[in-house]
Amino acid sequence: MSQLANCERPTIEERFARWIEDNGHVLDEMLRLARERLDQGETFISAKALWEEMRTSLDTQNEGGYRLNNDFTAIAARRLLELEPRLNGVIRIRQRHAA
Repeated sequence: MSQLANCERPTIEERFARWIEDNGHVLDEMLRLARERLDQGETFISAKALWEEMRTSLDTQNEGGYRLNNDFTAIAARRLLELEPRLNGVIRIRQRHAA
């Protein structure tokens, strides 16, 4: 793939921003599930496990052929930390590396 083609492809963040406009309910549900686990006393919550649980229960618009694209899990987890401070340290986030 040429460098030009790479530059023209939207970033994951850009794709997520477009997708979440039509699927805001995904973050609402992910936050609900995470808060439910917090209230049950869980001290570690896997964002991926939340994502997989929602995969079978939510109706979402496709992005790249996927209803819940795995590319978006980390971005959604970071959004949860912004929305619910109690999740800091409970949902662990890896450091992002430049590609």
